[in-house]
Amino acid sequence: MNHEFAAMLRSEDDSFRSGFVRDLVQCPVNSRQNDRSARASIPKTIIQFWDDPCEIPEDVRICLESWQQLCGEGFALARFDDSSARRFVADNLESCHLKALDACYHP
Repeated sequence: MNHEFAAMLRSEDDSFRSGFVRDLVQCPVNSRQNDRSARASIPKTIIQFWDDPCEIPEDVRICLESWQQLCGEGFALARFDDSSARRFVADNLESCHLKALDACYHP
């Protein structure tokens, strides 16, 4: 099996993806890098996306909510859906970016 096909199959495994992100988010704060220059240059905004805000599966909702713990560390959360993401790209980026978003199977 080629790598692209294996990656595609893995990307469609909802349980694997949710577990990976949950493990990443729940990594203890003291095990994260403490390099001040790196931390200072990275915006503290977490962008979340789910295509339909009215139909979020339970495992995805749990994952999205798990990021809330970082708000106490100065992070902001921004959640987009198909409509708000398209509006944001149209309002803030060039038309080529909107075309790319429209062409994405799974943004």
